[in-house]
Amino acid sequence: MNTPLKIVAVAAALAASCMGTALAQPQILASTDNPISLMTITRTSCTSTSCVPAGLTTPLPPVYAGGVAHDPRDRGTFVTDGQVLVKVNPRTGCAPICGPIPFPGLGAGLYVTGLAFNESTQTLFASVSNNTLRRYTVGNVSCTGGSCTLTFQNQCALTVPVNHLVSGLATDDASNRIIYASAPWLGPSPFGALVYEASQTTPCVLTCGPTQLNDCNNLPIGTVTGLGYDPCGAQLFACDGRPFLFQFTRNAGCTYVANNCCFAFPPGVRSTGLCVLPETEVSVGGPCRAGLVPVCNQTHTLSGDATIGNSSFALRLSTAPGASLYVAAFDIGPCFALGWLPLLCRTVPPNFWCNGLTTGVCNACNGTACCPFPLPLNPALCGTQVSSLFFGLHFPCAGFNLADNWASNCVQWVISGT
Repeated sequence: MNTPLKIVAVAAALAASCMGTALAQPQILASTDNPISLMTITRTSCTSTSCVPAGLTTPLPPVYAGGVAHDPRDRGTFVTDGQVLVKVNPRTGCAPICGPIPFPGLGAGLYVTGLAFNESTQTLFASVSNNTLRRYTVGNVSCTGGSCTLTFQNQCALTVPVNHLVSGLATDDASNRIIYASAPWLGPSPFGALVYEASQTTPCVLTCGPTQLNDCNNLPIGTVTGLGYDPCGAQLFACDGRPFLFQFTRNAGCTYVANNCCFAFPPGVRSTGLCVLPETEVSVGGPCRAGLVPVCNQTHTLSGDATIGNSSFALRLSTAPGASLYVAAFDIGPCFALGWLPLLCRTVPPNFWCNGLTTGVCNACNGTACCPFPLPLNPALCGTQVSSLFFGLHFPCAGFNLADNWASNCVQWVISGT
């Protein structure tokens, strides 16, 4: 697909986003100990499921140790017990992506107390129990794999009240902000849990705060063990090591007002970290074929999560007819929405994104393709529903004949944040 058509397609997506085609409903990811696990929490009902990341120590050291951060580039979630790091897929039962590895650069007796990730800059932030903030570059990802390669950038010292320890991190990538929380883990303090804001460029130079975090009864929250931020809904989430999950709306003047407080964690289970999991896509229908196309189960999936700022997002095709001409197409709205163009063995979206020949050999089902679909860091895209699929001709394997055609399943997805 040539550049002018790509520009037209992106412009159409931007225009449609203003129509409010869908509302993204990301879930919450929380790391816990006793036993250590990764919980996926539905924010509307506060119900949860959990899986166990292999390679982490249980029980954890102090409850403030640990953290979780999601990388939408490869759909992996970083989880640490404070000293060891793993990356797992929370949607497939904590299937390992990479690790375990010792968290790089920690001194003796120190623990990681919070994690946050910015996919647009490929930066992992980690707060440490000596109240320093470390920044790492995370290696590139692709359609074929993720990365746990951390390269240290720099660190700086965070300023907090006496006896406070920073124990929660989150990023608002759309505004280039980092948000962190401290609590009096080390001894008495006149302050409960406090929240701070800074630029991700100079994260130890405050631009806002500290501000006291209060619960739904407007009472001070004593501790925080994890933070997560949804840039699409402008919502801050926090956990406090106890059964509570708090949701806040940010007001002018760097104040956060609680709008939902619920019991998200079972009795005796301590929360240690928090982040936002983007909305999960839905597959609609199955593959089809016509003419001389071999019987293959050509499958369309997403490479990465559809989040604003995810330049690594892509459309993926697998188990398709090998050495076959393919086109990736998309539309704004759900699968088979009004306005799709009838073509081949099924209706096809009107916006063509990329094309080429699948890998593999003729008349085998080993064809693959990957079409980069970078998403700009633009909050106006939040909530846009998109549907996509692959279709193709069995050319050059059977000559150029429109009767020899195939199509994949359709996938509908919503652009959200993390």
